Amino acid sequence: MPKPPLIPEAVWEKAETTEMQELVKLYGKTYHLWQVDRGDKVPLGSPMLMGSFLKETKGVESAANGRDQRFGIERERKVEIRKHIEEPGIHPGRFPRGWGTFWRRMADRT
Repeated sequence: MPKPPLIPEAVWEKAETTEMQELVKLYGKTYHLWQVDRGDKVPLGSPMLMGSFLKETKGVESAANGRDQRFGIERERKVEIRKHIEEPGIHPGRFPRGWGTFWRRMADRT
């Protein structure tokens, strides 16, 4: 997330990392109400279900690099401070049949 201008970096990292510990449990999907990457100053429009990529590809890397430059994000630093966050396992009965394979196929396309 982009850091607000007047918030000290250490305070922002702590808050962001705490939120990531909860967000990681959502299997990469969450509703976004505020599209800061689009330049919205306030929440506008309908909530959108957003998903994360399942694996790094050239397309994902290119998009992430653009985001990092646009918002001044140090991705390597974020990886380092989040390395203690455990990746949740997916319960076999959690999703309807075929759900997981659908997302894997979508990730393979990028």
